Amino acid sequence: MKMILIGATFPWHHTMIAKRFFEYLGFEITHINPEDLPLQFEPYEIDVLEDIDYVVVFQGSNSFKINRSKNTRVIQFCGEVYWKPSCVNPDFLITAFPEMMDRYMFQYPTYFPQLKGYLESRMFIDPKAFDSMQPKKPGVFFTGARYAGIGLYNFRAYRRGYDDRDEFLDEVGSMVHILEPNYDEGVYNRELGTHEAELVIQGLDAYMSKRPLENAAAGAINLLYIKDSKQIEYYMKLGWIHMKNCYYVLKRIDICDFLGTIRHDVKQEIRVQAYQHVVQNYTLHSIWNEWVQWFKECENKK
Repeated sequence: MKMILIGATFPWHHTMIAKRFFEYLGFEITHINPEDLPLQFEPYEIDVLEDIDYVVVFQGSNSFKINRSKNTRVIQFCGEVYWKPSCVNPDFLITAFPEMMDRYMFQYPTYFPQLKGYLESRMFIDPKAFDSMQPKKPGVFFTGARYAGIGLYNFRAYRRGYDDRDEFLDEVGSMVHILEPNYDEGVYNRELGTHEAELVIQGLDAYMSKRPLENAAAGAINLLYIKDSKQIEYYMKLGWIHMKNCYYVLKRIDICDFLGTIRHDVKQEIRVQAYQHVVQNYTLHSIWNEWVQWFKECENKK
């Protein structure tokens, strides 16, 4: 099969995870990096040859129009919270964050009648990019940004996206080791693999991200901060269950309890269950065939 992938080149990005997966399957892959395109009025028009089976556009700041034959399936995969869809004429829309579909329906209502189908699906990572068996440094770590900055489009939600995170990190103080992520040459992946546990605080307007998946693949126990009752509903729907494969944190004392009362063997079982959950449910190996079957079902309804 032949496939075109349009998206960023960061090793941790969905685009590059997909590229490695489809190359593993033996697909012939053409990768277009949006940053390599010349500046022009958007959308960028891309003409696709008739023998291309799939075009997958990963969400970013650019937008694209794909000119293709009826035999080519065009998929828009949205895996970022603060961006619009990046393909103006896909056949299928897949959103990785559970709450994004309702948001898109509200913001872009004319986008949906043209689609053959739209789906809220699981996001994915490559567990092989992490080493879960590294010796662990004891304690709770937080690896991530504390301040959102203004951002390219100056979205208010983006600017205030980490307020809850910053406030809670101030509250927990020295109980948590706070680190800036370093994405150079695999440093981020290696460092996660040395952490006993990682505190996860989702940004504004987001109830899930790739971070819990990466932590679990690296063998770092997820301490999932709960912002409201909806947060618990989302985590449970996605299979993240307190004291089974993660640990819920509602307030400061919960981190104290994790550090002081949870036995080593219990932590190890949480770690193992989380790793298995990711491998079984949050890789393209586990969801690609589901997508292909869904494509066919949508097309048969037309």
